[in-house]
Amino acid sequence: MRITLSDKVVDALNQQVNNEFAAAYKYLALAAHFEDLNFPGFANWMYVQREEENTHAMRLFNFLLEHGVKIQLHNIEMPEMHFENVVEVLEFVLEQEHNVTQQVFNLYELAMAEKAYTVKIEMEWFISEQAEEENLVNSVLERARMVADDPAGLLVLDNELATRTFTAPTAE
Repeated sequence: MRITLSDKVVDALNQQVNNEFAAAYKYLALAAHFEDLNFPGFANWMYVQREEENTHAMRLFNFLLEHGVKIQLHNIEMPEMHFENVVEVLEFVLEQEHNVTQQVFNLYELAMAEKAYTVKIEMEWFISEQAEEENLVNSVLERARMVADDPAGLLVLDNELATRTFTAPTAE
């Protein structure tokens, strides 16, 4: 179904595609960071996070294509990331998820203001997805805080995170 979207909405949607790919790129870098620290479970968890973000980007990418909108990809810059411990990494991830949630809220509000109702409906899915993402990251962060000073506890958590697998979100 082709619809007409304002330039403002098109630009915002294209920016969000790039935001999602940028998040995936950051998470890939964090997976490499955990690999360097010999935490394969934490690395696995970040690989799954990367796949989630990539899936979100592709969902928006395909939404734009389905609506006849030209895709505009931009360069992705890697920010400087220096962490002292696992907790700092997970705090960064939670902040990243908060940022994405705010971006989705902004898109939702723009869709309402511009009467882009199909975009509004699409953003509702993203709002639900972001709530799940934030809850998951917060849960892992809280557990990491509990064992931050206990190497054996960190290894147990690392082993748990190694079991996480990617499950594609439903298309709802």
